[in-house]
Amino acid sequence: MSENTAYRTPARSWSTPWRERLGVRLDARVVPWSLFIGVTLLALALNTWNLTESGYGNTYYAATVRSMTLSWKNFFFGAFDQYGFITVDKPPFFLWVGALSARIFGYSSLSMLLPGALAGTAAVSLLWLIVRRWFGLIAATIAALVLALSPISVATTRLNLPEPFLILALVGAAGCIMQSIESRRWWAWIAAAGLLVGVAFNTKMLAAWIPGPAFALAVLVTARGMGNEAMKRVIPRIALLGVATLIVSGSWIAVVDAWPASDRPYIAGSTNNTALNLAFSYNGINRVNGDGQAPGFNTPGAPGQFRGAGGVVAGSPGFLRLFDNADGGQIGWLLPFALAGGYLAVRHWRKDPTRRAGVVLFLGWILTYGLVYSFAQGIYHGYYTATMVPGVAATAGIAAAAVIQDVQRNRRWLLAWAGLIALTVYVQLVIAGREPDYYGWVRPLTVAAAVAGAGLTACLAWRRLPIAAGLALSFGALLLLPGAWALGEASNVSLNATLPQAGPRTGYSSTTFGSKAFDAGEDELAAWLNAHNSPPTKWQLVVNSSQSGSYLIAAHNITVMSLGGFSGHNRAIDADQLADYVAAGEVRYVETETPAGAIGKNPVLLMAAQTCPYVNDPTVPKGFVLYDCADKADALHATAAQPILD
Repeated sequence: MSENTAYRTPARSWSTPWRERLGVRLDARVVPWSLFIGVTLLALALNTWNLTESGYGNTYYAATVRSMTLSWKNFFFGAFDQYGFITVDKPPFFLWVGALSARIFGYSSLSMLLPGALAGTAAVSLLWLIVRRWFGLIAATIAALVLALSPISVATTRLNLPEPFLILALVGAAGCIMQSIESRRWWAWIAAAGLLVGVAFNTKMLAAWIPGPAFALAVLVTARGMGNEAMKRVIPRIALLGVATLIVSGSWIAVVDAWPASDRPYIAGSTNNTALNLAFSYNGINRVNGDGQAPGFNTPGAPGQFRGAGGVVAGSPGFLRLFDNADGGQIGWLLPFALAGGYLAVRHWRKDPTRRAGVVLFLGWILTYGLVYSFAQGIYHGYYTATMVPGVAATAGIAAAAVIQDVQRNRRWLLAWAGLIALTVYVQLVIAGREPDYYGWVRPLTVAAAVAGAGLTACLAWRRLPIAAGLALSFGALLLLPGAWALGEASNVSLNATLPQAGPRTGYSSTTFGSKAFDAGEDELAAWLNAHNSPPTKWQLVVNSSQSGSYLIAAHNITVMSLGGFSGHNRAIDADQLADYVAAGEVRYVETETPAGAIGKNPVLLMAAQTCPYVNDPTVPKGFVLYDCADKADALHATAAQPILD
């Protein structure tokens, strides 16, 4: 034998079994990446099927995107209207994506809605990669399936909302935290995690910081003990995470608040025209304690329509809020499995610092968001729970993998598995039982699949055969009901594009505001305004709430001045300033939405209604109350100088 052939690998003939010929490639490459591609395509299909049937989606954000495409100044500030009078009540990072898409591909339903759908799909793929890296193929596939089949995830991802981008950034940050644990360049990964949390903050402000304690705790639990050496290792990492997060989070706020207020739009949602106040009050602490929120929404006796499914306030604060009528169908499906299984996963990997950190991170993600949402006293919408789903999904997958490994060592752990399945099936039946006519036929299938899985597992265990098929069938039972509801979201148009709610289109889920479904007659109003306004009129209509003018901007490019921002509670200008606009010929028609005396207690609009003549024109679409302020500047100034009952 020559030296060149001494160590040559023997050739495999075609008589060799095909599985042996492929060797490790079958399991190490083909199967894992087939599962990855499969779950990604599943998420993509659910997120994009008949996507444009939702039209402009949330027209408040659609109007802002349209305005942002008209100037780079509007783009940077996130201006709601074409002339940059007032901003949207969120930071504009997620709207930048939509506006860039609209600039490149043209302003359309698809160019606005597709970026969110792709972001939601990317989050599923990224979560699979993260979980597989540290917890294996089973955990990754379960985690990705749970996220892809979550009804509220599908509902929010199919609309132009900030949630898909917020979730993608936070999932990326979680991956960076995990990578930093094992990397020599931990500082780069920690900084990247902080950067992504900062990006998430500039998508939905303090909502992005909620899982921050879980991220920091994940770094802390990698320490072996609490000695000086261990603390020297973890404290710099936590400090760097905090510093990087603060720097990136504060970047947009710092620029906006340093900009002269007279040369930028009014910051909607704030009480003092600053982005800092917007972040920490309206979009921050006030959401938790209820201060400064719309009157009546944060009280125990708030009207039922506000607290129902899809209502302004979803459910009542308390430990079981996430399982109640308003929130259970959004987040409760796999929550019992994740919470109970998370405890078992912590126990399973308690001696493995890296995986222990991963369990703590994702379980902490659930607990931090869950506690804030459960006890929030302010305006809280059920679709906010979409931010919890990555934590639930990852923890469910990790817990399943942990218990399966325990079962392989000791079959007595089958009792724990059976308990997790039974508890979760029970909760799912309770949730689905509240809407018996909505995919009700899936409930008996869920029970049958769970029982069949238990029976198959028992038979295989008794025969001392591999029990993977039984375990897979029993867990698959848990995906049937949420999967059916997710399919319902992909198959039915979201009627409430402002407060999306997974499930049947009933109650507040069957109506909306700030979308075409609500704005009956606004096509006719747009035509009337175009016919009755002429230069130098700058704003064709003045309204109190941005919601009232969002469809006019989104669909017809009508120039609308919103005095009160999204909720109508801002005071962007005073009465004299409105009179100045009228004097310059830039404003003529004012819409009060309802007859004078019941116009949201906005003193500026009340002044206009008292001073300007009512537009008694039968061609004005029914339901709109207009006042014509042309040539009324002096009268408006005079009225402004007098006390007005507010």
